[in-house]
Parts: sequence; C-alpha cells; structure tokens
Amino acid sequence: MTALIALALWLPHLPALVVLASKMAVGAGLGGVMPPKQVVAQHAARRGALGAATASIAISRAIGGAAGVAISAVVAGIGAAIATTVPKPKL
Repeated sequence: MTALIALALWLPHLPALVVLASKMAVGAGLGGVMPPKQVVAQHAARRGALGAATASIAISRAIGGAAGVAISAVVAGIGAAIATTVPKPKL
C-alpha cells in the first residue's frame, strides 16, 4: 500500500517508462502466481466439483483485476490532484 501511495505521489514526475516498468513487474509477479494457484485448486477439488473450483479461481481473478484497475485509477487521480495543488520544492 505504501508503494502505491508513493507511486501516486511521484507519478506525474516519473517518466512513462518507469511507470510502465513497475506495472510490468507487478504483472509478471502475478502471472507467475496465478497458474499454480489454478492447478492447486483443481487438484484439491473432487471430480464433481472441478468446474466449480476452476470457475471460482477465474471469477476471483476477474474481480481482483477489476478492483486493481479501479484502485490504480483512484491512486493515479489522487497523485495527479496532489501534484497540481502542492508546490514543487526548490532544490
């Protein structure tokens, strides 16, 4: 959470490539976690509940993705609002 707040505060001042690289790192981390989680859920479910186990992982991934996009938009909006209202320090 602290990293998201820091990114939101620095977002207007960071180059687009830095923001893109940080988001790609998060995506790569989640991309490595999701497939094993799917396999574990499928192995833990009995044969009759295999579809429900697979669907529960898929729906939780979809809800998490939607929530992540919404939170990122809010954090970016707050960062942009703060950057336009707070004067830049003189170095």
